Amino acid sequence: MSRSRATLAIGLAAAGGVGYYLYSAGGSPSAAGKKFESDAYHVADKVSAEAEQKGRQVDAKAEAFNKNVSKAKGEVDAAARKVEEDAAKGKSYLSSWFGSK
Repeated sequence: MSRSRATLAIGLAAAGGVGYYLYSAGGSPSAAGKKFESDAYHVADKVSAEAEQKGRQVDAKAEAFNKNVSKAKGEVDAAARKVEEDAAKGKSYLSSWFGSK
């Protein structure tokens, strides 16, 4: 029969982890559990700090993007006002040809 190798690999990794912590704790299950818990908290803190740092980088990039969008919006608004002013001038010029005000 064909069995998944993933379950075998996960089982071996778990057994190796248990063996490592038992060996490093001198065979004491309670000491091994405390060491595992300490390592787990250390990893969680490290991951949390890294996520926070990446979050700050993303916030900085988003702020820069918003500034660029605001600048572009202001330039588009200025261009639209200029076009409207030029259109009004052109309309008044053409209206003067036909005698209407």
